[in-house]
Amino acid sequence: MDGKRLAAVATAGGQRTLLVGSGDGRTAEPVPLTAATMTRPSWTPTGGEVWTVLDARVVARVLVDDTTPPRTGRVNADELAVLGPIEDLRLSRDGMRVVAVVGGGLYTGAVARTIDGEVAIRNVRRLRSDDLGAVVAADWRSTESIVAITRNPEMLVGQVTVDGLVAGQIVSNNLTAPLTAVAAAANRPLWVTDQTGVWSFGGGEQAAWRQVLAGAPDAVPLYPG
Repeated sequence: MDGKRLAAVATAGGQRTLLVGSGDGRTAEPVPLTAATMTRPSWTPTGGEVWTVLDARVVARVLVDDTTPPRTGRVNADELAVLGPIEDLRLSRDGMRVVAVVGGGLYTGAVARTIDGEVAIRNVRRLRSDDLGAVVAADWRSTESIVAITRNPEMLVGQVTVDGLVAGQIVSNNLTAPLTAVAAAANRPLWVTDQTGVWSFGGGEQAAWRQVLAGAPDAVPLYPG
């Protein structure tokens, strides 16, 4: 979250690999993780771990510090994996929860840690299965609020409380479905990628999306974390 470290997914020999390094981007090195697919990396608040999902079923974490090479480990995500392919996963910015897209559904779970270093995702719960439709990706707008993009023309962009009790549609004027990526952060504009590029939404009285990068339908916007 402080920008001092960088994690990125790269393609090498037809496989995805994870690069981890300093935030200047000059010293990012591959860690021993490869897969056919790999989700966008997500950091813990301290910057000591970065998580990604391998082949839509294995949640991996990489432990990073300034004295030893990165070390890989697994997260017990059986409660998620049993539900279907894990298509997206983001740690909340306090590190206490995850939001995940599994088989087109939006789910939350608690991050549970034991004194011997084991990590698991527990208390998995599906949010708004009746009105969101097929979810593509999600991100945390705050510790209590999630933004999701969907294939549902009635709610291309939605905001859901972490308990699932409240959901609202965010205007989707100017956007060209399908949407492919989303980035959110507290008190910052929303970013999404549609078929024409990257768009930003700040809300306010003139509520409309503004294109900030044209001709980039494969772009993946992000905020630190």
